[in-house]
Amino acid sequence: GISVYEMEVVRCKGQGCDTQRWMRWILIAAGAYSLGFAVWSIFWPDLWFQLSSMDSAKYREMWMTVGMLTGVLGIGLLISSINPIRYWPNVLLAFIAKLCAPIGFLWAVSRGVFPMQAGWIILLNDVIWLFPLGLILWAVVQAYAGRNPSRDKPFTLDEALGTYTVNGQKTLGEVSLNQPVAL
Repeated sequence: GISVYEMEVVRCKGQGCDTQRWMRWILIAAGAYSLGFAVWSIFWPDLWFQLSSMDSAKYREMWMTVGMLTGVLGIGLLISSINPIRYWPNVLLAFIAKLCAPIGFLWAVSRGVFPMQAGWIILLNDVIWLFPLGLILWAVVQAYAGRNPSRDKPFTLDEALGTYTVNGQKTLGEVSLNQPVAL
């Protein structure tokens, strides 16, 4: 039999999938922003602390590490821009990171570790990306449920049999003529 992991959920040509164009541009923007943030926090680690009226000596190396991790996340987002449906785990990791950062920041504020005025960076670096990344993840869920992200309606059975391929070669319709296919 054929497993769901061997099927292409959406038709892909070369490295690009049939997804809405805005997904690609959001991921490129988020990846480029993350790489820029990484450069900023690694090479000018004291700047955020100065702009937020905080003492950088306590957290300088930690901030540089956050920058490095954000850079790695940026690379993952740029890779995901090639094919958001196929590389969805990178988008999920970015979404989780962008969700956890404000929670961690608010916890630190409640304990008196960070002042609230330092939160502007959380808005720019994390909160603004939650909605578009969430929309991309929703499109992934829809795609894996059988609804192509570039369509308004799910495929009919005949359309699905003619569209989805197994290992990028034969369509489900062609494969099902030779053997039973469990979906």
